[in-house]
Amino acid sequence: EAVARMKSEFLSSAAHELRTPLTSILGFSDLMLQHALPAAEQRELLQTIRDQSGLLVNIINEMLDLTRIESRRGQDFRPQACDVAQLCRVAMASVRPPGDAREVAVQHHHGPHRVWADPEKMHQVLVNLLSNAFKFSPGGGAIDLRTEVQPHRGKAMLYLCLRDQGVGMGKADLDHAFERFYRADKSGHIPGTGLGLSLVKQIIELSGGDIALESTLGQGTVVHVWLPLASATTAGPGTPVQEATA
Repeated sequence: EAVARMKSEFLSSAAHELRTPLTSILGFSDLMLQHALPAAEQRELLQTIRDQSGLLVNIINEMLDLTRIESRRGQDFRPQACDVAQLCRVAMASVRPPGDAREVAVQHHHGPHRVWADPEKMHQVLVNLLSNAFKFSPGGGAIDLRTEVQPHRGKAMLYLCLRDQGVGMGKADLDHAFERFYRADKSGHIPGTGLGLSLVKQIIELSGGDIALESTLGQGTVVHVWLPLASATTAGPGTPVQEATA
């Protein structure tokens, strides 16, 4: 019964989220078909239609990712020993918004340790988290990423901390941040699907890690992530790798 209710709520939320951009696309298309508009106005409407179409594609892609990951329960993950610094570099190279000159300040406070994870899934996690850090600090402010090895749940794990100085969240929003389709920004000014953090949480937990959020309204957000270290034999999680370069 609980599963059926969750599925029903998910479908209801999905229908609502899909309807919003579709309504815009339909409305603006009708407007262009019914009226001879000046070229500048046409271009503005076409840009809106394109933006809303892009949002629609993102929602559908993230819904498919989320449902596939949930149904497979990590069976399609291909974990291996991953270089943390390299994962961070690749993710950072693909997320900075156009015109934003900020560089993420990165510090790796550990030796040659690697995480045991699926590199594609970890890329998805880091891109989501870094994108949020940029999106939710539109007024600027430093973005810091730090990694180190620290004890967690009774064993050594790779700890990643991502801090921004953006709009932040109040406790009410923080309590719901990992829920599907939940968006702290109700204005609609900050683009997003409301599925990113749900996806991130699923991937991290299925990888044997944990995630937690800290945030203060108007003062920014801190994301804490713990991931299993690769073993010396790279055959699975366990004793940290010492011979690889970070």
